[in-house]
Amino acid sequence: MDRRAQAGLEYLMTYGWAIVLVVAVIGVLVLVVGEPLAEPAFSSSDPTKLMIKATGVENGVATIKLQNITGGQIRVETVSNPSGFYDCEVVNVSADNTVVAGGELEIQCNVVPGASQGEVGVEYTDISGILQNTLLSGSSSGPMAAPPTGENTNYLCSDGYDNDGDNLVDCLDSDCVGFTGTGQYPDGLLCEQPEASCADSYDNDGDQGQSGGGIDCDDDDCASFPGCSEICDNGIDDDGDTDIDCFDDDCPVKTFCDPGQTKICWTQSCIDIPCPLNQDCFADLTLDGQVDNTDLSYFMAWWLQACSAGNLWCDGSDLDCSGSVNFVDYANLTGNYGVCS
Repeated sequence: MDRRAQAGLEYLMTYGWAIVLVVAVIGVLVLVVGEPLAEPAFSSSDPTKLMIKATGVENGVATIKLQNITGGQIRVETVSNPSGFYDCEVVNVSADNTVVAGGELEIQCNVVPGASQGEVGVEYTDISGILQNTLLSGSSSGPMAAPPTGENTNYLCSDGYDNDGDNLVDCLDSDCVGFTGTGQYPDGLLCEQPEASCADSYDNDGDQGQSGGGIDCDDDDCASFPGCSEICDNGIDDDGDTDIDCFDDDCPVKTFCDPGQTKICWTQSCIDIPCPLNQDCFADLTLDGQVDNTDLSYFMAWWLQACSAGNLWCDGSDLDCSGSVNFVDYANLTGNYGVCS
């Protein structure tokens, strides 16, 4: 064997393991650290009025320093974050958000994890009282902030994604309990497990579409919430089950009429006693003032059918609201043939 070849072979045998180790370490570092963060370059849609002085991103927060070169005082009205940013705000300005001619202001925004570009809009009133808009755009060769590794911020708990790979999205993930929505949800959505905010019009535990889940009173977690119990005489579906007052299974058949009266569920009307359940007027299914063969024919059309508030207790034929039209109801009807008293 050639001496050079032999020397090379001996070198590899002696130091080859070290080379392999170095390569492995580099691979692990790339895997763990990921793509390095990149500093974005920002531009202004109207640099002759709001000129960018300096920019930077640190700890996931982008800062844009602007100078007012409109020639007069301006007042910043709103700051919006169309994409790539969230929770943008104006800092280092006067209490009324005014900036004198030549003065500076700062816009600070949280960067959406993993985003490589973003836009923020600045709306202000100029010295002539005209509302102006300037769009600030930033882009970089890589992510401006590290990609998400969990559901652990207000934004990540309301962005519509499973950021930690546990198949639970946003408020459905218990990791999000206590965070409030700033992503696809409006500010104020508080993630809860179980749902406890039962009157805020939000699905706080993210279980809408699942059995027992829903918004406010539609969620089983809210069953004991005072505003979610059916009030049986106010004409409102208090518990969110689409059944109102006496039509709700939670309400008794005779309820909340004036003293000396009782209520017929299927007509939502109050009648004077003596017309108690299973007697006289309750058997007048056609409401013509008497119990006769017309009522019997109407009654037999529901024979042995399943009854509930959902079908108005078989349109009244289930006289005792037992859940079916049966011989007990038949006896009650035929035993009260005649004119209602």
